[in-house]
Amino acid sequence: IASESRAAVAGGITSYMEMPNVSPATTTIDSLERKFALAKESSFANYSFYLGATEDNLEQIKQLNPKQHCGVKVFMGASTGNLLVEDPQALESIFRDSPVLIVTHC
Repeated sequence: IASESRAAVAGGITSYMEMPNVSPATTTIDSLERKFALAKESSFANYSFYLGATEDNLEQIKQLNPKQHCGVKVFMGASTGNLLVEDPQALESIFRDSPVLIVTHC
């Protein structure tokens, strides 16, 4: 985070929001909070992190705080790892129950 955010600031970028399709994928509140803690100590820019939706992490999504978390990313097309959400019931639940902004990759 330190080197990437330093490069961003040098290029005039003031803020970033990381997508969850990294290794390992950011699909739990614990992994999200670890990223926030790391960024707090080492980021040179403003930051936030998206939680990645999966077909079985709705309870994690429901815990997101709109004052702290920028959103949830739903991959509705091909993706890495287990981030593809194609089950209609899972999608309906995510879109109905998410307390934060939802962004999609279709």
